[in-house]
Amino acid sequence: MSKNIIATSDITVKTNTTSPRKAQREAAQRFLDKLQNINFPNSKRIYLTGSRVSHQ
Repeated sequence: MSKNIIATSDITVKTNTTSPRKAQREAAQRFLDKLQNINFPNSKRIYLTGSRVSHQ
């Protein structure tokens, strides 16, 4: 299996004795952990200078 493909079986909620919300949070965290360090094809990182403060 390619490094950039995540099987849907890896993001489904596993049935266990913990609360449903906790199980969903754990499944979401596992999914996000697998996304880290994946480079997307034809993408590049752009750095912008300036302030992040919104002036309203």
